Formats: sequence, C-alpha cells, structure tokens
Amino acid sequence: MVASTKTQLIDKKCPGNLYQMACSYLTERKITVNYARETVTKSTNKGCVQGSICGPTFWNIIIDSLLQRLTDAKVHCQAFADDVVLAFSSESSSTIENAANEAMKIVTKWGSENKLNFAPQKTQAMVLTKKLKFQNPTIQMAGSQINLVEEIKVLGLIIDTRLNFRSHVAAVCKSLSKSTSD
Repeated sequence: MVASTKTQLIDKKCPGNLYQMACSYLTERKITVNYARETVTKSTNKGCVQGSICGPTFWNIIIDSLLQRLTDAKVHCQAFADDVVLAFSSESSSTIENAANEAMKIVTKWGSENKLNFAPQKTQAMVLTKKLKFQNPTIQMAGSQINLVEEIKVLGLIIDTRLNFRSHVAAVCKSLSKSTSD
C-alpha cells in the first residue's frame, strides 16, 4: 500500500511538502507487541496504520484510481471505506455476465498493480429482476466463481432479491429486542 500511495500522490500532483510528509508517515515504522512479559519490535513498511487518522485518506487516494477505471469502463460503482459495490443493468443476462466479468478483470488487474489482493470467496453478487425465469450469470474473479446470494448487506442495510426488506426489518427488530432486554 505504501508504494501505491506514493504513486497516486505523484499522479495527483501532490505538493512536494505534503508528499514528503506522507512518505515520512509511511516509512520507518515499527510494530511492538507486548505479550506474556515479552516485548518484540519489528520494522514494517507494509500497509497503513490501522485506526490511524491518515489511514482512510490514504485508502481513498488509492481506491480512487480503481473507481476511475471502472467509471471509464462505464461501470456504475459506489465505494464506502473498503467496500465497493458494482451495479449492472440490462435486459439480457449474458450482457450483464459479460460486463461483470470485464469489471472483475479490471478490479483484479488494478489489485495486482497495487499489490492488493481481493478475496473472491468473500465477494458476492445478487440478481435483481422481475422476471420469473432468467439465466443466472456466471461471474468470476481471478479464476474463482463469485457466489450468487439471495441477500446482501450494504452499509448495514440487508437487501434481498425481492426488495421487500423483510430480512432487514427482522434483523433490526432482533437487535432492538436484544438491546432493550439487557
């Protein structure tokens, strides 16, 4: 992530003083672990400090180039933190399948270029249609098939294939009942 951040800052013509400050923040870091009266310290140059104030900003700088590539490829995309949602629309299942697979190639290539790995087994797809009969698309990421699901959670909202939100209402009621019974 460090190299990607530096590359993106250069590409975005970041002023030199801010670039140097970011580089300083991302280099010569140490990780210290205290456990069972033992302390181990190691140097690291990978990733960004989890929970740091700059972490989300650096991630936004990096992910922006993926969102731009997808937008240039006419893919509707939304991102929040490290979740990215891609949406495809067509009368034809095969058109959606082709578009989604092309988008997955863009995502995989971008990840490889930025030394970031995606987990196809954690990636989900959902079909929303009024048709009673339709061909489910086969979508792949890096050679692995993406799971088609009946429900998907986006920013805490459970969306189901029927768009009736019963699962979401049930989850909210369960959460409320748990919090009021304590």
